[in-house]
Amino acid sequence: MSKTEMDIIIEKITGVKRTTGQHPGGIVVIPKNIDYSDVVAIQYPSDNVDSDWKTIHYEYDKYEKNLLKLDLLGHRDPTMISKLMEYVERYPEEFPFKEYEDIPLNDPKVLSIFNSVSALGVTAEEVLEQIGTTGIPEFNTPLGKEMLSDIKPKTVSELIKISGFGHGTNVWSGNQRELYLGNTLNNKVDFDLLIGCRDDIMLYLVNKGVDSLTAFKIMESVRKGRSLTTKQEQVLQEHNVPEWYIDSCKKIAYMFPKAHAAAYVMMALRIAWFKVYKPLYYYAVYFEVRGEAFDIEAMPLGYEAIREALKVANLEKEENQKRRKIDVKLDALIDTLSLALEATARGFKFKQVDLDKSEASALTIEGNSLYLPFSALPSVGATTALSITEARSERRFSSVSDLRQRTKISKTIIDHMRKLGILDHLPKDDQINLF
Repeated sequence: MSKTEMDIIIEKITGVKRTTGQHPGGIVVIPKNIDYSDVVAIQYPSDNVDSDWKTIHYEYDKYEKNLLKLDLLGHRDPTMISKLMEYVERYPEEFPFKEYEDIPLNDPKVLSIFNSVSALGVTAEEVLEQIGTTGIPEFNTPLGKEMLSDIKPKTVSELIKISGFGHGTNVWSGNQRELYLGNTLNNKVDFDLLIGCRDDIMLYLVNKGVDSLTAFKIMESVRKGRSLTTKQEQVLQEHNVPEWYIDSCKKIAYMFPKAHAAAYVMMALRIAWFKVYKPLYYYAVYFEVRGEAFDIEAMPLGYEAIREALKVANLEKEENQKRRKIDVKLDALIDTLSLALEATARGFKFKQVDLDKSEASALTIEGNSLYLPFSALPSVGATTALSITEARSERRFSSVSDLRQRTKISKTIIDHMRKLGILDHLPKDDQINLF
């Protein structure tokens, strides 16, 4: 194989998931009197025999009738809520609630950002978006915004069904979407009849007169992507289930449970409350928890500079897509710039990293401005950023040399900080005047 061919393959597989699971991990529970090796074959993760953990590579459906599996979910949204609630504890007089559970889920203004941007006090032209859910979990992706744009939801129950569409496989695109828009039949199918979560199937069939056990088995078959047996299809026809519904069930490969969808939507709505009513706190927490790439030059310059940087980034992404190249860092930068554009359109400002005011990873609020953290600087990781704030807590930096000696900053980072004007107020060295 030539180097050129190898480079092409490398480009195609870069960014591809290295594991087959949907979650960071899972636990299979077995009775105490049974050894795991009696049940399934095991191996060490990545063939590392020194690892404390062992893994299995059996598909769960091989033993699901006898054993319990627990998925371990990785989720940053609870971290966002936790940090947002710190502001509630710090400034209780600013909020109409004290506990996380009391954040309203049916606030009309909050619900409106799922179908427009007007509640944010901006226009679609200013933020380059029709929907106000940029930075809101579950509804921040292109697919999520496309569904919101098509459906224009106004209720929590509609959002839960949309969440189900997004998490399912072969549920929305080429299936429910075409039915809802009227592309499959002569008439549009009412939104309430669409299949969003696995529970929708069972409830619909029971309402049609199908007995509960049969309805449950049909739901299980469809949600696992096993389609319908001839007998199951006959049962549906006998209970006057329309053909479009039967055909739709046959296309589905996986369906999300409504309980999960409801939990995710509740989290999204609570975070959205802060975005609408306490935007500065929201932006500060979002960029701390989810900000994975920053444009340290454009963001402090304001709206126009951010808009231009976003345009350049999107053009680069279009070129990457033509070459089937995946750039995770570029995607993260586009997410950051999109939300930064919205923040500046709403009248907020980003300020350059400041040796005296910036924190390691959190954004510092001052008036209507947010100071970027040290971790926003290129090549500055969490450890280096923390070394700066820890050294500063001992005493202020007296010179560039002092900064370099007391932190883990490299010469390259120092040069970049000079270029950005962060070190303009510091002398190069500490000079002692003897006379």
